[in-house]
Amino acid sequence: MVIDGYASLVISSKTRRLEDITALLGIEPTSYWELGDPHTWQMRDKPPESHPRRSSIWALHIHDDEFDHPEDETGLASLRRLADLLKGKGPILESLRPELDPTILWTGDSDSTQGGFYVPIDLVRDLSDLGCDIMMTVNNEEQKYKKKRKKARGQKPK
Repeated sequence: MVIDGYASLVISSKTRRLEDITALLGIEPTSYWELGDPHTWQMRDKPPESHPRRSSIWALHIHDDEFDHPEDETGLASLRRLADLLKGKGPILESLRPELDPTILWTGDSDSTQGGFYVPIDLVRDLSDLGCDIMMTVNNEEQKYKKKRKKARGQKPK
């Protein structure tokens, strides 16, 4: 079962300034960078290299751990919160295409090897109103959650 999740709206652009996206959506991003900002990365066994970023990224990230959601046991609370924050913004996101590429990303952690989940129809409708592609991934965190359950029951984890 999916236990928790992490949802993001990520908008990339090679032409728009991030302040334009923020003004249009009326929401501050949680992370961002501008086209041309320096970016340093290091490949294994090589010295770090710095290059200018090839696009601007505006991102709004929401994690289940950031808020209480006792009524939602689907593992999709972060995705629902993202949909609620963006409610009514579908026409704005649509107006940005094809210049911008808004995408919703969701990653969940499962406490078992069967990481199945369902998306309630009201959430499907809210997400479809945004008109964004959605990429979803479920990670198998069975061992992590087994340890948490044992600890909660007072047993010593292996």
